[in-house]
Amino acid sequence: MSFAKLKKELKSMSKEQIANLVLDMYQKVPKAKDFLEAFATYDIQNLVEKYKKEIKRYCTLTYDFQIKDTEARKLIREIRKMKIDELTVQLELYYCVCCIKLIDEYGSNISDNFCNALDKMFESAMTTIKQNGWESDYADEINDLQSIGSNYGFFY
Repeated sequence: MSFAKLKKELKSMSKEQIANLVLDMYQKVPKAKDFLEAFATYDIQNLVEKYKKEIKRYCTLTYDFQIKDTEARKLIREIRKMKIDELTVQLELYYCVCCIKLIDEYGSNISDNFCNALDKMFESAMTTIKQNGWESDYADEINDLQSIGSNYGFFY
């Protein structure tokens, strides 16, 4: 369904029907629940911790020497759709931390795709940080990442 069609449909519904739809989504769609909780409480810390656990799980070397960094990036792309910049930035930077730790622990013999994705994630976080004027808020985290990442040619 297109956005315009959805908007038209919602306008035709009563407030009670819309409220029931939102409650139904809250119960049945986990990402909608996360968004509504953040929207209603203005508290994203629970979401940050929840999604950090998922990112860490995806960016940890498994027993068969595999990582699922693509799944972590997919998760972050979904979270970006929520349009909660602070949540997105924290998770993008955390993804970078996890990836750099992998490189630091297991060596720098990694694929170009991995390197490109890591650079793009850092650039995305930096763009959002600059757009929101959060440079001082994230200065320590950025400096730490740049310090470790520069050893491997990242985050200049």
